[in-house]
Amino acid sequence: MNADSGKSPAVWVTGASRGNRGHIFMISSVAARTWFRKNGGYSASKAGLSALASVLREEVREHGIKVTNVYPGATASGLWSDRVLERYSARMMHPNDVGCLLVSLYRQPDRALVEEVILRPVGGDL
Repeated sequence: MNADSGKSPAVWVTGASRGNRGHIFMISSVAARTWFRKNGGYSASKAGLSALASVLREEVREHGIKVTNVYPGATASGLWSDRVLERYSARMMHPNDVGCLLVSLYRQPDRALVEEVILRPVGGDL
């Protein structure tokens, strides 16, 4: 995407919604908020996604569309190598933990919006 294009994803979102309310979840990472050594590119991409979501939220708010930035911490998924999963999976969240959060956010009243949420394993970052 050309950052200077003057076009916004809101054009497609509002067109697709046809006046219906909706909720967009932008799944980022705690790496957008907490910087880990040797992880600069990943952190930068997640911070960019968060900024895009924040702008999109403001652009579609008037159409009744909610946008929530979700920052999950270490979650046992295919993102991690088998070696890392073997060593740390007991300390990681399960994908279902993130899914339960999304359902809870989706069930909020129409008049309420949780704009951002950070979800980490109880034991903290790896």
